[in-house]
Amino acid sequence: MVDTDPLNTTASRTCVLCSSQAKYTCPRCRTPTCSLPCSRKHKQHTGCSGERNKAEYVPMNAYGWGTMMRDYSFLEEVGRKASEWGNEIVRGKYQAERGKSSRINSLGNRTYGGKRTKGTKRDTLKSYLESVDIDIDLLPNGMERRSLSQSTWDPKLKRPLLTIEFKFYPPSTPTTEVVRPQPHTVIVHRNPISKTLLDILRSHISQQPLQSRKHSLPDWVPPLVHPHPEDPEGFVHPDCYVRASLDFHHQPTSQAEFYHKLDPASPLLELLRNTHFVEFPTIHIFDRDASSFRGTIVDKTGRITRHLQD
Repeated sequence: MVDTDPLNTTASRTCVLCSSQAKYTCPRCRTPTCSLPCSRKHKQHTGCSGERNKAEYVPMNAYGWGTMMRDYSFLEEVGRKASEWGNEIVRGKYQAERGKSSRINSLGNRTYGGKRTKGTKRDTLKSYLESVDIDIDLLPNGMERRSLSQSTWDPKLKRPLLTIEFKFYPPSTPTTEVVRPQPHTVIVHRNPISKTLLDILRSHISQQPLQSRKHSLPDWVPPLVHPHPEDPEGFVHPDCYVRASLDFHHQPTSQAEFYHKLDPASPLLELLRNTHFVEFPTIHIFDRDASSFRGTIVDKTGRITRHLQD
């Protein structure tokens, strides 16, 4: 997967293959490239795996949230493999499989020394998302975010279905300038990434808010998603954001929160490309005309497009 490196997005860096301005950096050898085709050519010409060296030393001043999550996933992977090896020893297969590596191919199937075994739906989900430059970390059973997730692979239609957490923020008022408003959270399941973000929102958020003990929706949420029946032409798309997965340790303040701005009219596949999340994405929704958003917006190359709003 192509890695977007915020430390190396200056105009002086050029793609090693076509001399265009570089936007990406190979996670393995730090070679700059400008696009996914050039990244693939780099791997073909050099034999580079393009996979991050998981054991590489990272100094503390360069250690950020993204690095921590990648290390966490690595440790979880080691734990799973240790459990598999232990089960093989118990079943008496250690000698038969000794020296043969296990891996998951692009279809999510496990391969032991050329012998293919069926992978899980979650294995397939992770493999497919990585093939389209979406980085997902899957947690073991027992963790809270894992229990909330229904992200999976649909084997019949051969497509990923994602859980999405939406956080809706109330319109800005004079009090929100002092106290940050608490969002209303909605978690929805089985969302195809081919649909647009706005279509997904409208499929789960009723135009008429339901009022019950189990499903209580504030009356200011539906207008963020649906046009007013008397003025459909006046509808304005909400502002949508997802947390940036890059390590911005080169910035002067470590307390800054970085986000990518999303176009609600675009397919979820395009919006999540070159992002990173654990189990499922969290998308923040704001009223464009009265936004209480506070954060620094960056594009997918790590370039800041809007600074922190105070």
